[in-house]
Amino acid sequence: MVTTATDVNNLPAWDAVAGDAGLTIEPLAQIKLFNRLLLEGDLDALAQWEQWCDCVATEAERAQMRRLNDLRNPALADAIGNFETRVSSDRRERFDRLDALSAELVRRYRDGEASVDSLLAD
Repeated sequence: MVTTATDVNNLPAWDAVAGDAGLTIEPLAQIKLFNRLLLEGDLDALAQWEQWCDCVATEAERAQMRRLNDLRNPALADAIGNFETRVSSDRRERFDRLDALSAELVRRYRDGEASVDSLLAD
């Protein structure tokens, strides 16, 4: 059995994933570079895969990549965007409440309505 860096780091072996899906990776030589970038977490280089991969050379390949990447699951992408908007709004509301509570505590201590001594006395 051959153990690879992706195996050790509990990441998928993309050539095996492709094989399970009935696909092939071409050029296969690029899989080592891809796996290295994945292991290093080099998201910038991974995002610019078209510059180093040489794997989408024809118009048919480009059309297939558009179908796989750009046109697949637009409803899912919209749902994720809506979810992120709701989470962001909720987060903003929570931070606004925390800021108001913090300001009120500062005011009470500054104006003498509260003191550390009164807290420790109970």
